[in-house]
Amino acid sequence: MNSTKSRDYYNRLYHFKQDARLLDFKRMKNFLSGLKIKPGSRYLDIGCGVGGALAVAKAKGAECYGMDISLTALSTAKGLVSKEIDLVLGEGEYLPFKDEVFDYVSVIGSLEHFRDPKAGLEEIKRVCLPSARVCLAVPNSYGILNKLGIYRGTNQPQEILATLSEWVRYTKESGYKTISIGSDRGPQILKNKKPHKIVERLLLRFTKCLPLSFAYVFIFICEKKSILLRNHLLRTR
Repeated sequence: MNSTKSRDYYNRLYHFKQDARLLDFKRMKNFLSGLKIKPGSRYLDIGCGVGGALAVAKAKGAECYGMDISLTALSTAKGLVSKEIDLVLGEGEYLPFKDEVFDYVSVIGSLEHFRDPKAGLEEIKRVCLPSARVCLAVPNSYGILNKLGIYRGTNQPQEILATLSEWVRYTKESGYKTISIGSDRGPQILKNKKPHKIVERLLLRFTKCLPLSFAYVFIFICEKKSILLRNHLLRTR
């Protein structure tokens, strides 16, 4: 899927207005809890949507930056979040930021929709400080709704679903060290009034009681792997 078609979908068809009416701060706090955001730090949310995660990080005293491929998302977020939060139009594979500037980066429900997720993960490493933490919220192809044949992904133009072991391998091969892996309870039960969606969201609540491999969404908290060349460990004669 090329970026023009993808951008057009998120500008015209995605449910940003619904997200804005029902900002789920409790869910955003769960996503970001493992980052342990400190006051005065710099935080970037890639695929920021209407800005829920940005509002949570701002409340913790972080200097916040949000980026999204969609002008509709950014214009909606502009009316919801603090004016002190910088909102930038861009793609995850080409971040418009300098090297090593962020203490924390999150990609919540967006990495699986990148045209090139590996390129996106490389860009995240580039803009992260050596001590930075990264939150990656990614969907499970082995979730309980998938096993029941109820859920097969969203209607978005491009999407990658993978198992827990596949995401673990993927992040490791991309140069990340996993600190922790958590799970997501899913959207608010009454996000809309469609009966089948309400049933789905009720079922998602029960996944919190199941083994992690059955989760709806995995929440990876990662760090960049440290690469120590052997000659750095040797004394110069």
